[in-house]
Amino acid sequence: VYYENLTDAIAAAKDGDTVALLEDVTLTETLGITKGITLDGNENTITANIEGGKTGNSWISGVKFIDVDTDKNLTIRDCVFAFDQPIRTPLSLNVGGVATITGNTFNCGEQMCYNPIEFGISGDYSPASGTIVSNNVFNGQFYNNGISFYNLVENGVYTISGNTFEFAGN
Repeated sequence: VYYENLTDAIAAAKDGDTVALLEDVTLTETLGITKGITLDGNENTITANIEGGKTGNSWISGVKFIDVDTDKNLTIRDCVFAFDQPIRTPLSLNVGGVATITGNTFNCGEQMCYNPIEFGISGDYSPASGTIVSNNVFNGQFYNNGISFYNLVENGVYTISGNTFEFAGN
């Protein structure tokens, strides 16, 4: 089924569905995902043109590109994320199931972002054991970390492998 925009496609998806991008898209507000889905970018670009980011020496809290809040499994693969201005967190992942984040490219360029991927910052969910962050490329300026886990499951096993960090600065 074809949808006019990514927000409508996500809203129509059910747990277990795959939402596949057929072309590049631009988001002008945070995209919320509350289901266990697969977002397959098919190597298309998702550009953030969202107000906020960094003002002076301070990061505006809560400015996110994609905000996931689900107790289900989640996969985000083969997306190219691009930013028109500084942004705090491209992927804010509050996932209680297994998260698989693979084959994505984060193109910050000179537009700095704080943490490209954050897991569990809200504290509502901790990613399940078996979560994988692999083969992603991080380009540009990052203010803090590339990948941040704030809450983990006790005795959980998490795989972080094959990621490439190509920093332009900071």
